[in-house]
Amino acid sequence: MIFFIGFGWAKPVPVSPWQLRHGPRVGMAMVAAAGPLSNLVIAVAAAILWRLNVFAGMSDFVGLLIVVMVSLNVSLLLFNLIPLAPLDGNSVLNGVVGGQVAAALAPLRTYGPMILMGLIFVGYFAPQFDIFGRFLGPLRQGLTALLLGAG
Repeated sequence: MIFFIGFGWAKPVPVSPWQLRHGPRVGMAMVAAAGPLSNLVIAVAAAILWRLNVFAGMSDFVGLLIVVMVSLNVSLLLFNLIPLAPLDGNSVLNGVVGGQVAAALAPLRTYGPMILMGLIFVGYFAPQFDIFGRFLGPLRQGLTALLLGAG
């Protein structure tokens, strides 16, 4: 869906927090961090191949595909680290902060999806209030340029 309409979603993976080795709070943070970490690994691997000129002599489409792969994975990495439910950043934050802070933040999980959708729609209909574009855009551009060696 990302390629067709610029927005996509993922199906949550069922995990039993009580079966995790490091306990439910820290264990879930580690599970949640795996998604953004996999985006980072894919972006870095593609960028290394790009920098090693593995694709030299191939069509421009292949080069464009690699640049898009790096940029898209950097975008997913940054977006998924936003500390709002249902994104991975919420679980990572809960695992990093102390138990009392995590308990205080727990009621906000109910409103996370509404806040997230609200921020997305506000940014879409009123670009001057595009929080994600204003903050995540420069981070995405900088990290993508750093990885690809453009800059």
